[in-house]
Amino acid sequence: MRPTQTLQKMIVGSWISQSIYVAAQLGIADLLQQGAKHYDELATTTGVDARSLYRLLRDLASVGIFAENRSGYFKLTPLAECLQSDRSDSLRAYAIKAGQAWEWQPWGHLLESVKTGKPVFKTIFGVEIFDYLADDPAAAKIYNQAISSFSDKQDAAIAVGYDFSSVRNLVEVAGGRGTLIASILRANLSMEGTLFDLPYVVEEARPLIEALGLLNRCQLVGGNFFESVPQGETLTC
Repeated sequence: MRPTQTLQKMIVGSWISQSIYVAAQLGIADLLQQGAKHYDELATTTGVDARSLYRLLRDLASVGIFAENRSGYFKLTPLAECLQSDRSDSLRAYAIKAGQAWEWQPWGHLLESVKTGKPVFKTIFGVEIFDYLADDPAAAKIYNQAISSFSDKQDAAIAVGYDFSSVRNLVEVAGGRGTLIASILRANLSMEGTLFDLPYVVEEARPLIEALGLLNRCQLVGGNFFESVPQGETLTC
């Protein structure tokens, strides 16, 4: 492939990202779990325009996401399987996050950020990103699901791969749903911990910590790490 062709693919990368987002939002990969389906059937199930969906799927098939095995019928590919919602390595939530206005609009102002050296999120939306998420539960849910699609896979490995034996009280800063500190506490029975994040975030983590029987060893503390953090040996996420 010539350099111009490679660069052209990079330039239109945002088109591909948005196409993946739409397919993820519509749940196309889940609908194809049992085998190939015609785009008309997929359009009816998802409530979208059939011809537009056909063009979208052909666009994605051109980069290896889905495959048209006979006229109008699409099936999963290894890349498309990663958009299934029930897989342990699913990237569906991450793809949906990439298609949110609060995710992609700041990239449209990247030149301004480079010129000024300052973030542009507040300029666009009037508040900083975490304040925005605090006021929009739906956006916060998407954000947390997307982050968990990566962190959940790493938590167990960190918990057993690092020697925490000298740590008596571990503070996880910006710990989100609490999966990491929960994994560490379960692997280190003499340790106590603190999950520190924004108040609404730690409350969302409470059901998991409680279900694992860790509330007696894990404090849930709400706050802003830009202002202060609890005392203890700190693990920053």
